[in-house]
Amino acid sequence: MDNYVSSQATIMKLREIFARFRITNRIINDNGTQFTSKEFATFVKELAIKHTFSPPKHPATNGAVENFSIKDISLKDELSIEEALINFLNSYRITPHSTTNRSPSEMMFRRMIRSGLDILKPSQENEVRNKMEIQQNMLDHESRLNRSEIKYGQRISEKVEIGTRL
Repeated sequence: MDNYVSSQATIMKLREIFARFRITNRIINDNGTQFTSKEFATFVKELAIKHTFSPPKHPATNGAVENFSIKDISLKDELSIEEALINFLNSYRITPHSTTNRSPSEMMFRRMIRSGLDILKPSQENEVRNKMEIQQNMLDHESRLNRSEIKYGQRISEKVEIGTRL
C-alpha cells in the first residue's frame, strides 16, 4: 500500500511540474519504489516518456547530486531540510554550467533569473533602464506643467519684454 501512495504522490507532483513547464521526453531516476511501481510505469507509458533507471551511487549517471547531502548543510547552517534544499536549488539554477556556460534557468526560460547578487550589485542594463525611466518621468511632468488649456476661439497673447529681439 505504501508503494501505491508514494507512486501516486510522485505522479501528482510530476503532473504539476508538467503543467507548468511541459511534458518531458525522458526521466532518469534511481530504483526507488515509487518509480518501479506498476502505476508509475503506466503513467510514463501513457505520456510516451522514456523511463531510465540509474544504478545507485553511480556518479556518471547521478552526477554530483549523489555526493551532496542536504542534511549536512541544514545541520551546519541550522536550517530545516526544506530551507536548505530551496537555497541549494536557487544557487544551482543560477550557476552557469561548465559545458554550456549558461545557467539551467537561462537554458529553460531564455533569461537570467534575479539573485541576491543582483540586489547587491545591479546590472548596468538595469541602471541605464532606471535612469531612462527617471528622465522620461521628468519630461512627462514638465510637459504637463507647460501645457495649458486653450479653447477654440480663445484670444492668445504673448508677453514681450522691452529690449528683446523677436
